[in-house]
Amino acid sequence: MGLQVFLDGKAWNRLKIVDPRGRKILDIKAESGLRRLGLTELFFESAEPSPDEVLALFRAGKYEFEGKTVEGDELQGEAMLSRQLAPTPNIIHPPSPGQLVSSTNLVIEWQAIPGIASWEVIVANEETGASMTVPLPANATTLHVPAEFLEPGTDYKVEVLSIAENGNKTITEREFVTAK
Repeated sequence: MGLQVFLDGKAWNRLKIVDPRGRKILDIKAESGLRRLGLTELFFESAEPSPDEVLALFRAGKYEFEGKTVEGDELQGEAMLSRQLAPTPNIIHPPSPGQLVSSTNLVIEWQAIPGIASWEVIVANEETGASMTVPLPANATTLHVPAEFLEPGTDYKVEVLSIAENGNKTITEREFVTAK
């Protein structure tokens, strides 16, 4: 389990995130040319220790975001962190890590989970950086991977994400190898 944050907005050069207890957990200040140019997007993901460790470090509640634009205007926002997680996806196919699969007719399959909002499936070749991300409705349980995306004799990773109504995501990942 880990913490992910994605921000998008006006060009800014200062950002601070404060937890529900009023403690600063992140403070970014752009310097030199970047201070004048500004940033418009930021994505970060924490390390992923055990769920108990993450839950002990980040309490549920309102996290406040404060910043300054390159023009000096104040930016403010907030996000609610919830501990209500979607159930863990169970990948059916490929059935075991590192399994050899078809590069021309691959179907990723997972078990249905009642009550989730939706799914997201990511297939990635970590060596080349190629990836495809597919959002799917809650009733989906399969994804056909286009043969054009897969190279024979190549290592891939698939991530199946169950997404709760509150937006929290739970991920299961599996590695596989395409047949030559």
